[in-house]
Amino acid sequence: MAERSGAKLAESIHKVEGVLILTALATQLNNLATKVSEVENQCTSLRKYIPPHERRTSRGNRHNRVEDTLQIILQKVNEQDRVINDKHENVKALNQMVGSHSRSIQLIRSLLSFAVPPLDSNDLLGLPGNARVNPNMQD
Repeated sequence: MAERSGAKLAESIHKVEGVLILTALATQLNNLATKVSEVENQCTSLRKYIPPHERRTSRGNRHNRVEDTLQIILQKVNEQDRVINDKHENVKALNQMVGSHSRSIQLIRSLLSFAVPPLDSNDLLGLPGNARVNPNMQD
């Protein structure tokens, strides 16, 4: 009988140990569930929680947005460069026209100098021809 009671005692001890282990595991699981719940509540209240796998894609999206922004800037710079080049060509054409007109005006002046005798400023003002020579001279 002592052997039976020793076997039952060992079996009871084994069952108690199993129950204690299960209780410890249940307590740890409960603590873990509580901590996960707290983290979820914090994230929900802040509305900033993003799971890790989505965080990587958001970084990728951020990278894509930067690339898109840089692409838009590059397009605008290229467009402005084209406009500046067009204006540069227009300025060149205007400079050529000014030079051509200046040469035409000089040619017209030289032709007029041969066709029309030079006018004295006194003739233009209606003064006598010798009035300019000596204004103090009396006749």
